[in-house]
Amino acid sequence: MMITLFIAALVLLAALLIRHGMRVNRGLPSRMDKDAAYRAYRALPLGVVGESFHRDNLVQLMGTHNEAGSYATIEAGLVPDLTNPHDPNAVNVVVQDLVVGHLSSPAAKKYRKRYGLETIIVPGAIVGGFKKGRAWADYGVRLDLQLYGGNDNDS
Repeated sequence: MMITLFIAALVLLAALLIRHGMRVNRGLPSRMDKDAAYRAYRALPLGVVGESFHRDNLVQLMGTHNEAGSYATIEAGLVPDLTNPHDPNAVNVVVQDLVVGHLSSPAAKKYRKRYGLETIIVPGAIVGGFKKGRAWADYGVRLDLQLYGGNDNDS
């Protein structure tokens, strides 16, 4: 009973943090071209995985694909997923109440070792949606969180 109440309280706290703490600043920062935006995005140390499974949520946040693409700075909630049947250490990445991906298994394990079941808010960026040859580039998410030395995930 106590464990159920504890988990319910954690989920409620996570929901409140996410609802009130997440934001997306769309568009390229002033005087920043697409190449500079991509370099700034790649400089963030932690890559997110699974974005393709959350494509609809990313389009809802960023808008539809266009020739120039989109870049946004974000605040993302890292929320332990206690119901994931594939990874007991799973951590969702949530922006404005929408799951946009998750941490890789090794990063999630490191996160859970460091933060336990705590939800934290970190800055990051979303980039993509531009035309790449004859195809459209999907959106990618990276976070400004150092879990290891150097870049944690070059995805």
